[in-house]
Amino acid sequence: MRLLRWIFKKLRKFYDVYNTKRGRLVVNFILLAPIPVLFYVFNFKGFGVSDDPGDWASFGAYMSGTVGVIALLATIDALIVTISQQDKLLDQQERQISSNDSHQRRMAAYSRAEKVFPLLLENRRSELGENACQWMKSVGLAGDFFTAFPVGTTFRDLLKNPENAKKVLDIDAGPSLAVLANKIHYENYQLLIFIKECLEDAEELKGYYLTLLGDDKVLITSTLAFYREWLEDVEYARLVKLFGVLDLSILPGAAESYWAEVGAKVKSSNVSVSLPSG
Repeated sequence: MRLLRWIFKKLRKFYDVYNTKRGRLVVNFILLAPIPVLFYVFNFKGFGVSDDPGDWASFGAYMSGTVGVIALLATIDALIVTISQQDKLLDQQERQISSNDSHQRRMAAYSRAEKVFPLLLENRRSELGENACQWMKSVGLAGDFFTAFPVGTTFRDLLKNPENAKKVLDIDAGPSLAVLANKIHYENYQLLIFIKECLEDAEELKGYYLTLLGDDKVLITSTLAFYREWLEDVEYARLVKLFGVLDLSILPGAAESYWAEVGAKVKSSNVSVSLPSG
């Protein structure tokens, strides 16, 4: 058993030496160079030493045409090994750089989640708590649809309450509906983009974001439903999965289903809507 381990150790050491540029060149030359010499001796002159200069000239010409070629092939083989080792080294460096970059982006995602997102969420919650009817009047939206909403209705009420979402759907297609819907969802989607970019670098933060959102997960579900008409089906499904929420836009009677219809209505009206980037 010890003998086998010793043999294996020596073979491994030989392989490590052989797998270098110099080792491969030397070993290949030592192993291959004697072959043409022995071939010459056995086939032409035997083992005697000739005194004829012509024999030595013939032997020299023979060696230059055989051993020289072998040396060239051994050199080429060593060069190939060197290039292969350099490629492996470059691959390792690229993986290391990629790993470092991924780690930095992950740490940055954690930093943004801890320091930036709570402030953005608090600000957005404050905006959603504003009186929607007063805002609509302040920006000069025309129409008698204001009477459909209770006086104290907030943007959050429009976003979360199915009855209020249905009343928004009942507004005639046109600038008033587009402006109101855009007011409610544009900043929400900007917030979703922030979360999406963080989750793409650190998906394990999903639970953290959903916990902070709490009952305001409707920021995700209703806003995704509204923008569904502007998103490819594959992208929409990817976002629903990424955020870890249910697709409530297909649930009859849910606020999300009404917002999906509002989005379709706004898009079909050809009224310009500001679309978030990302």
